[in-house]
Amino acid sequence: MTEANIAIRQGQTWTLDVTYLDPDGVPIDLTGFDIRMQIRTSYADYSGGVAPLADLTIGDGVAVVAAAGGNFQLTIAPAATAALPIGAWYYDCEIESSGGEVTVLSYGRAVVAGEVTR
Repeated sequence: MTEANIAIRQGQTWTLDVTYLDPDGVPIDLTGFDIRMQIRTSYADYSGGVAPLADLTIGDGVAVVAAAGGNFQLTIAPAATAALPIGAWYYDCEIESSGGEVTVLSYGRAVVAGEVTR
């Protein structure tokens, strides 16, 4: 699990390429895995039933690029980033094996900066 902040500009495509590795640096095969990421205004939003600011899942913002190589890509389209409120929010990205084991790959602040040119 890695703590890392991400920066997103409103109105711009946001993309992050990720390679899932074991502790020895060997890629983990993503075949049969589910990958998801959410951005929320606070950690309490989850338990309070508040919808996330962004909700990425396989086929909708998450694309497995090379399963055997552990590669996937996270993307938020320009219209969706334009709709994100300016501020410093919270995110995490997790992966779930076919056996139901959930691992948080990354978490931290999602800092959204305003768009100037429209």
